[in-house]
Amino acid sequence: MKQIFLLLTFFSWLSSSAQYRQDSLQTEKGYLHYFTKGEGKPVVLLQGGPGYSHHYMRAISDSLKDCKSILIDYQGTGFSNYGNVDSSWVSNEQIVKDIETIREHLKIQKWTLIGHGYGGMFALLYGVQHPQNTEKIITISNAGTNQRFREHFMDNILSKISLENRQRIKDIKSGKIKTTNEIPGIGEVDLLILQGYFYDLRNIPKLISVVPEDAISKAFNPEFGDAYWNNKVNRNFDIQNEVLDMDIPIRMIESWQDPNYDGRQLLLNHQLKNSKIRFINKAGHFEWTEQPKEFFPILNEFLSEK
Repeated sequence: MKQIFLLLTFFSWLSSSAQYRQDSLQTEKGYLHYFTKGEGKPVVLLQGGPGYSHHYMRAISDSLKDCKSILIDYQGTGFSNYGNVDSSWVSNEQIVKDIETIREHLKIQKWTLIGHGYGGMFALLYGVQHPQNTEKIITISNAGTNQRFREHFMDNILSKISLENRQRIKDIKSGKIKTTNEIPGIGEVDLLILQGYFYDLRNIPKLISVVPEDAISKAFNPEFGDAYWNNKVNRNFDIQNEVLDMDIPIRMIESWQDPNYDGRQLLLNHQLKNSKIRFINKAGHFEWTEQPKEFFPILNEFLSEK
C-alpha cells in the first residue's frame, strides 16, 4: 500500500494543470466549476462515480487534437463541492442540468459527449433531453441505460481482490482495524476496492497521474455517492426506451474484463439505430490506462467520423 501511495504522489507531482483554464458560474448551491483546453470541435468529457471530480478524465482530454475540451465538476463534486450535498437534489437530472448550463454559457450550438462509466449514462440522458445540441455520444465502460448492472457489479469487483484484502476491507468497515488515509481524501478501503477495477494492478498509479497534487483530496466525494443512492429516483432510473428512439450516433468502447460489462452493452448496440461498439482485451474499467495503444486510436476514429 505504501508503494502505491508513493507512486501516486510521484505521478501527481508530474501532472500539470497549466494547460487548463478554470472558470465557474454562480448557482444557488455555490459555484459550478468547469475547465477548458484547446480550440476546435467542442467535446465535453463526463466522469462517473457517481461522485468523482473531472480530473481522471484529463488523460483522455490531453489526447484530443483539434478539439476544445470541456470538463465539469458537477455540483457537489470536485471544486464544486461546498459541503451541502443532499439526496433531494443529487440526481441524474441535476447533473444533466449542470452540463446544459455550461453549454449555454459557452454558447455552443452542438457538441460531442464522451462519458465514462456513469458519465456514459449522463451522456445518454443528455442526448434524450437535448438531441438538438448533441452531435455524437461516445461511451466508455458504459453503465448502461438503467441500474440493472449493479446486481452483479460488486461481486465482479470482489472477484478480482485477494481473500486477504477482502477480509481487510471487512475489518476496516467494521472498525476492527483502525487505518489512516495515506492520501488525503482517499481511504485504504477505496484503494483496495480500486484493485477490482483493473486487469493489471501495476496500472493503478496511471489513473491518478493527471490529478494535480492539490486536487487529490477533491478527486472523490463519498457523500455525493451516498446522496445519489439515497435518492429513490436514481435507484429506479431507466431510459432504455428513450435511448432506443434516438437518432444520435452512439459509439461504445468496452473492455472484456470491465466489472461493468454484462452483455447488455452489446445488446444495446444491436438495438440502437446508429451505433458501433469496439472491445478491448486485457483491460478493466479504465481502458486508456491499461491499453492506450488500442484505446486512443479507437477513440480518435469515433471522433473523426462524419
